[in-house]
Amino acid sequence: MKAYIIILCTIFPLIVFSQEKIIAHRGASSIYPENTIAAFSKAIELRVGFIEVDLQLSKEDSIMVIHDETLNRTTNSSGNVSEFTYQQLKELSAGYSKKFGSDFINEKIPSLFEVLKLAEREIKVCIDLKKNT
Repeated sequence: MKAYIIILCTIFPLIVFSQEKIIAHRGASSIYPENTIAAFSKAIELRVGFIEVDLQLSKEDSIMVIHDETLNRTTNSSGNVSEFTYQQLKELSAGYSKKFGSDFINEKIPSLFEVLKLAEREIKVCIDLKKNT
């Protein structure tokens, strides 16, 4: 796999390094549910320079792409990400229904591997390591 990884901690929605280097914070998160394949795919389509992803660990230490320590805000479940297995997390909707209604009900929490596979030869990836990862 030939994806580029840059470790970066940021709280800004977009960071402009130069006119050609834009980081899509959590993907195209203003128009698609954050940290989902849909959001990252749209960022790639928009030809930004980088996508920023947030990581949390599952119960069995799978590396999942989700910002919050809990599932409450962006999924159809609640509780700590670290209390769910990879398989349990993959069964949830990450469509962020509070913001997007039912438009993205089938979006799932991606693993880091899935995002890096999507990004391969397409876009650079900035990884925001959360405190419990």
